[in-house]
Amino acid sequence: SRQPDVICLRYEQQRWTYSMLHQQANQLARLLLQQPELVPDQPVALLLERTAYLPLSILAIWTAGAAYLPLDTASPADRICSILSDAGCQLLITDVKSCADTLKNALPPTIKMLLIGVL
Repeated sequence: SRQPDVICLRYEQQRWTYSMLHQQANQLARLLLQQPELVPDQPVALLLERTAYLPLSILAIWTAGAAYLPLDTASPADRICSILSDAGCQLLITDVKSCADTLKNALPPTIKMLLIGVL
């Protein structure tokens, strides 16, 4: 960015500059690239509320060279698991706020859950 110190993302009390967003997205992208579950032609699932972590995660997934599959946090766990299975997802990015506890017991063992905000 030509202006790395300009605020580019605001959510509640959070204010992130382009530099901060870039740094956080690169950190998550590096973590994604270390995951053996990151497979070409398989999207990374996103189960996130509309918070600052949503655009951060999308940017990180793109930086890692993958595609993303957005999931509705209002969907029941069995529906989410069905979508993940149909899409062939092996990685799911979520947060505690977006029902990670509910999903933890419902996810098949082939899907790895990454909790954003505690990475």
